[in-house]
Amino acid sequence: MTEIYRYKVKKAREYIFENRFQKLSLNEVASVLEITPSYLSRIFKKVTHQSFSDYVAEVKIEEAKSLLLKDNNRIYEVSSMLGYDDPYYFSRIFKKIVGTSPKDYRHSLPK
Repeated sequence: MTEIYRYKVKKAREYIFENRFQKLSLNEVASVLEITPSYLSRIFKKVTHQSFSDYVAEVKIEEAKSLLLKDNNRIYEVSSMLGYDDPYYFSRIFKKIVGTSPKDYRHSLPK
């Protein structure tokens, strides 16, 4: 049974990465995998020791870190590129994961 868990979670992680520039929901990913959202949530946590939403946020914020350094993208542009409607919410999530605001992150790196 654990091989099935791992396989489904692997497919979920691949789907999340491939679609990191869109809004992603547990329901959508579960639908693609043809399983229930509660089942996906449970096995995702069991295999990764991380919630589905925390994982999605980490993937998106990793992408945001590189986007913030490219082409002088504005924070609201990066937020929008990654499927966040609210740049303030994006900034809160960014700070929670990275430990600093997107603005401070951009300014803390060497030019």
